[in-house]
Amino acid sequence: DKCVQHEGEKLSVFCVSCQMCICHLCALFVGQHSGHSFKPLDEEYEIHKKKITDEITALRRRLMELDGLKRDIDKNVETVKYAKEDRELEMRTVYDSMVKKLESQLKTKLSTLKGQKNSICNE
Repeated sequence: DKCVQHEGEKLSVFCVSCQMCICHLCALFVGQHSGHSFKPLDEEYEIHKKKITDEITALRRRLMELDGLKRDIDKNVETVKYAKEDRELEMRTVYDSMVKKLESQLKTKLSTLKGQKNSICNE
């Protein structure tokens, strides 16, 4: 990039005090940056590049951890879903069995009562 104040001058210095890139003329002659501390732009670029690279690496590691956790959660959800379906089927089967047993007992008792009624009526 080029300096706005010194047309055509390449930005080559980093003003640590202002946290901005400036050209060598701004660093040497413009009062705006007098008394400030400077670093070569390439040096500051490498420092920021390393920080960003380290952050990206950490974020990728965290993303991998989160992907693993998501897979575990998805697996647990599926396990719970299948267990729920199994319990529903088991409960439905027990319910149907109880209904059949109660209907059978009802038929037996009704048949017995009908027999008793008939024997009383015939007497």
